[in-house]
Amino acid sequence: MSYSEKLRSNITHESIPYGYTLAVWGSAALLLSSFNFTPELVFLFVSGGVTGYGILAIIAFKGIIKEVSKNKQTKLIVASMIHVLASLGTVGINYLLITTSNLQTPSIFFIVGVNATFSYNIMLLAEAHISEDMLKLERKISGVKE
Repeated sequence: MSYSEKLRSNITHESIPYGYTLAVWGSAALLLSSFNFTPELVFLFVSGGVTGYGILAIIAFKGIIKEVSKNKQTKLIVASMIHVLASLGTVGINYLLITTSNLQTPSIFFIVGVNATFSYNIMLLAEAHISEDMLKLERKISGVKE
C-alpha cells in the first residue's frame, strides 16, 4: 500500500471519531472555562452524552434490544468527512447554551453532554446530505453522468 493509499485509509477510518472528539472536547472545554468542575459535574456531562447516544440509538433502531450488522460497505464523500458543521456547529450550540441559558450548573452539564452527542450526529446527517448535493452539482456542471 502506498503512502497516499494509507493516508486515505487512515482519514476514512478516523473521520467520525475525529469529529466527535472535537465536538465533545470542545464542549467540555467550554464548560471548564465557564464553571468550577467537580467530579459530580463530570459524571453529569458523561451521563448526558450517554443519554444522547441512547436517544439516537432508539431513534435509529426503533429500540435498543435489536441485533444489527456493522459490515455494510458505505461510500463517503470527502467533504462530509471534515465535519465543519458537525464539530463546530455542536460546539457553537453548546457555547450558546452555556452563555445564554438560565440553567443551573448541574443541569447545564447534563444538557451539554446530551447535546454534544445528539447535535453532532444529527449534523453528520446534514453534512452527508450537503456533500451528496455538492457531488451531484459538480457532476452536473462537469457533464459526468451519475
